Amino acid sequence: MARNVVITGAGEVGRAIADGFLERGDNVHVCDVLAESVEAATGVHERLRASVADVGSDEDVKRLFDEVGEWMPSVDVLVNGVGIGGPRAATEDTDPDDWGKVLNVNLVGMVRCIRHVAPGMKASAGGSIVNFSSCSSQTAPPNRSVYVASKAAVDGLTRTIARELGPHGVTCNAILPGAIANERLAQIVETKAAARGQAPDEYLEEALRYVSLRRMVEVREIADYVVFLCSDQARAITGQLLRIDGNFEWED
Repeated sequence: MARNVVITGAGEVGRAIADGFLERGDNVHVCDVLAESVEAATGVHERLRASVADVGSDEDVKRLFDEVGEWMPSVDVLVNGVGIGGPRAATEDTDPDDWGKVLNVNLVGMVRCIRHVAPGMKASAGGSIVNFSSCSSQTAPPNRSVYVASKAAVDGLTRTIARELGPHGVTCNAILPGAIANERLAQIVETKAAARGQAPDEYLEEALRYVSLRRMVEVREIADYVVFLCSDQARAITGQLLRIDGNFEWED
């Protein structure tokens, strides 16, 4: 039976996740703060719709779910995929305003969306929520305290939501990706390699030295795992922080 799926984030990873659900016959609504990402997802599939929305805004999230409600009577799956990186600096050099901005999107943005879907999931005695955290919440790299703290908060939120909604048949898990082989990471590698006077391949090999598998994670691997966590085969998996990172042993 087709399920109704909402995914925040319509970029490369979000679209791959959407495609995974579409392939199994589900209805999918994605959102993104970037109009071009929404435009790219519009009109490409009869069971895919998209909205421009900033999860950091109460008004935008309300409008998003109003638009979702125009064609989905209920939401069976919520994938909280949106996140921002925040500043790279020693903690004492970070601006308190940056903490508020990052936490508002990375943590409170998820809460905004969960608030809209939890009542319906409880009423139907079922549903799945997947929150995007990061392996950095475990490795705690220096000069990333704002981002790390926001993702550690997502880990805690996930476990609490799992306990709150578990008695109603709703699962909630977090996935903790590592280095994802996408366009965004390619740009980061190119920039950092240039700053060090290295070739991108040379820099990447050095950067992956702490990854046990010595490779990045493919976008489709992330998508397949999300779809699995929302499947009947994973109905007993909840409250888990699941790393998809090739075993990131450490981060500089």
